[in-house]
Amino acid sequence: MARAVKLLNNDLDFTGSKPNVIEGKEEIAQRVEVLLKKWLGEWFLNNEEGIDYLGLIFTRDYSPERIKTEIISKVLDVEGVTSIDDYRQVKNDKELVVSFNLFTTDGQVEFNTRLGAIA
Repeated sequence: MARAVKLLNNDLDFTGSKPNVIEGKEEIAQRVEVLLKKWLGEWFLNNEEGIDYLGLIFTRDYSPERIKTEIISKVLDVEGVTSIDDYRQVKNDKELVVSFNLFTTDGQVEFNTRLGAIA
């Protein structure tokens, strides 16, 4: 079973003097969130990792089905994810809010996150 330091507001969570470690379905959900918040080309060691938010979301040719397909595809590629259900997305001018039931090898998690936010 994988373990990781919990992320809190995009930073490592060191509650008290020790890192807050998560595992199981919470660790898998955290990996999904980190993956979905990564913009295509953002990481210099792998320019092909991430989601093309500028090309898929913030465009005149925005297609809810295209972004849904891309997100579901990326999520299902995460190790430990078995399926997703009840996918919902809401787009406004600056972000896309995505929620779904995430089924993992360690149980179910209700997943909700803001993607592609531009401040």
